[in-house]
Amino acid sequence: MKTRLFGLAALAGATALIASSPAWAHAHLVSSNPAANAAVAAAPKVITLTFNEKLVPAFSKFELTMPEHGGMKVPVKTTVSKDGKSITGTPQTR
Repeated sequence: MKTRLFGLAALAGATALIASSPAWAHAHLVSSNPAANAAVAAAPKVITLTFNEKLVPAFSKFELTMPEHGGMKVPVKTTVSKDGKSITGTPQTR
């Protein structure tokens, strides 16, 4: 009887651990325009990032930083595409 209770407790504990593990719900970058590590002659007017699954518009944005200028951040206005798999950013000039 004790063995059966111990087995049920172990099963319940394992189930609780599996249920509470972090979700693998992050989209992965598939492509970008300009391409990753591309050298561009002038600052791009539009940046597009394409992912392997849909993004949630309310939680989707990106920042543009310039490490060679002390980590200066450039504000970017972003929009998620209708299919939800791409986000387009327009750097805002001051």
